[in-house]
Amino acid sequence: MVVIDELPFRFVEGVGFRRFCNVMQPKFTPIPSRQTISREVLNIFKNDRDKLKKAMKGRRICFTTDTWTSIQNLCYMFDNASSNNLTIQYLKTITKDWKGTILQHEFIHMRCCAHILNLVVSDGLKEMDDSIANIRLAVRYVRSSPHRHDVFKKCAATLKLDSKALVCLDVPTRWNSTYLMLEAAEKYEKAFNRLKFVDSNFEPYFMDVDGGIRRSPNELDRKKCRIFLRFLKLFHVATKKFLRSLFVTSNAFYKEMFVIQSKIN
Repeated sequence: MVVIDELPFRFVEGVGFRRFCNVMQPKFTPIPSRQTISREVLNIFKNDRDKLKKAMKGRRICFTTDTWTSIQNLCYMFDNASSNNLTIQYLKTITKDWKGTILQHEFIHMRCCAHILNLVVSDGLKEMDDSIANIRLAVRYVRSSPHRHDVFKKCAATLKLDSKALVCLDVPTRWNSTYLMLEAAEKYEKAFNRLKFVDSNFEPYFMDVDGGIRRSPNELDRKKCRIFLRFLKLFHVATKKFLRSLFVTSNAFYKEMFVIQSKIN
């Protein structure tokens, strides 16, 4: 259950699960702890990994799981790293003549859809780097201290904006966090404008960064980011679908890409 449904190991220690086990079979004791479950899952992984290594050496063996079927009949999804290309080429070479292989594993390698989208969006972010950087600094200022955060919340409350979520700072290596940051910044655009007048340290903060190269977000920055947000949202929605662990992405890939292309064009 834990493996098939991808449940956290602590699930077996939950009150509901233990009560369920007690009702279904009172003699089923003791119920294993999360440490026991994690150890068993790791043992299964190591066992199948060792069998896979033996199979790669050309020795045909019987698998107790679906691993053998996966090697023969399914494709593997990797990102665009060159090392992965070499790995797939090696797998094709040693498995193309196995019994049950489909089309000699011509289509064994499928590029990661989420990684492809990530490359596309990363290029787009480079074009908007200056405007995004200015907004990022404004968000960083608000998030840099509890006092500044409280002042910003008061600005939002004065303008009758929802002050529960507020703004979030992005992570440079994750473009979807940049999307969430820009989305929140757009929502609180009026609060940032008011902050300039109620917080005397707001404007000087930007002059202290990089010797005054950066500046506080102006209307042009916001206009660019509003347009870019519509672009990012398409990729954000598609990426969320691709990254669902139990979601079959291969049959949804063309649909999502068609939606993106049609709306961009």
